[in-house]
Amino acid sequence: MRIRLRSLFHVALFVMRAELVFVVAIIGFLIGLVPSLLDLPTEVAWLLAAAGLVLATVFLVRDVLGLLGRWSSWSMRRLQPVRFPESLTVPFLPVIIETPTGRVAIDPNLDAALATAQNRIQWSVKPYRLPDELARLAPYILRTSASGRWPFNGPDVALETDLSLAAIESGEEIKARPGNFFSELCSNELTGWAISSSGNSIDFKERYLFDSRNQLLSLGQSQLANGIGVSTLAITSDSKLVLTLQSVSSQTSGGMWAPSGSGALEPRDGLDGHDSLLIDVVIRGAERELCEEGRIKPAWIRQSRVIGYSRWLDRGGKPEFYCVTSLSVHSSELRTGSGTHSMLSEERTWTSDVQVLDVNLTTIKGFDPGDPASHTLPLWARAGLIPNVDILTGSTSVPLHASLDALARTVHRSPHLLADLELKQSR
Repeated sequence: MRIRLRSLFHVALFVMRAELVFVVAIIGFLIGLVPSLLDLPTEVAWLLAAAGLVLATVFLVRDVLGLLGRWSSWSMRRLQPVRFPESLTVPFLPVIIETPTGRVAIDPNLDAALATAQNRIQWSVKPYRLPDELARLAPYILRTSASGRWPFNGPDVALETDLSLAAIESGEEIKARPGNFFSELCSNELTGWAISSSGNSIDFKERYLFDSRNQLLSLGQSQLANGIGVSTLAITSDSKLVLTLQSVSSQTSGGMWAPSGSGALEPRDGLDGHDSLLIDVVIRGAERELCEEGRIKPAWIRQSRVIGYSRWLDRGGKPEFYCVTSLSVHSSELRTGSGTHSMLSEERTWTSDVQVLDVNLTTIKGFDPGDPASHTLPLWARAGLIPNVDILTGSTSVPLHASLDALARTVHRSPHLLADLELKQSR
């Protein structure tokens, strides 16, 4: 109940900001009642009250009609699947991986360079703001797209610099700023919706996703929120992979298996105005999500490494980072199952189950990944990374698919990856 009340409060606050004129009209109406309650001469009190009530009522009626007209003119319907131009290209990420639940763009060479990247973050204190057109749509979008769920408007981090192999190798500064989940819901998440106003369709993709050459807009050009996603695959001391099941209440990947920890990078992960390395911040965010969703104690974390990066096309090309984490704890000591999070835990709203699976990191040594986009089977399945894939069939989220692929490529390049991670305790 506490989560629902807080979520309703966040929704109401977000809508009130977008409909400020309507809120002011209500306040004016209430102020019109005040003179009659003060110790004023009867004639003066009634005169002020009458004038205030008439004026406030006129504006209130006008704004109510305008509000209802604006909200009723919009129509939204989900697109299944989300369609993209056949000639679609993504800046600096030449390989597009298509999964049963979505598509991501990657560069395997960029992924290989991330572990030792020395790029620092240029943090802007000015928060992301929706474009005027999307800000006007925001109240209706929020009401429709979040129907049946309890969205929580937490803070996140908006990425404004495209990652490329050249940028990583040159140590280019990475620009980022504060954002929030509702802004992402009202921008990036519109990729999967058809939107129209009074019967006139709005081509969201043409306005906000692609340029004239059907190339996805760079993060520097994009007007969307582009909150940074962070995920990690945690492997126990007995070589078991920890997986979490997203609850049906989750806005994305509801009812699907996800990495051990998966969520959004937040300013508290080290973006406090100090000179921070990108990979350090990403790892802190991924480990925080791991501890929250998988109920992993920080003392169990040996070390984590960034192993991949992508832009999630079905979500407006939002940036996603993938990590692997070595745990010092045996899988038998973990709390697993649907009762991992108690009924009173806030995390139970988003994570409904935690399980451990066998993971095979030996057959990958002689495996040739080849062209990752040229096979129907996912790379991690062809590499035999998960011996028993039945539990994942038909319910593998995009972050889990992408992070497993990144792990397969990483172990192929560095067969002693886990041994290296075990040598040093995490920060």
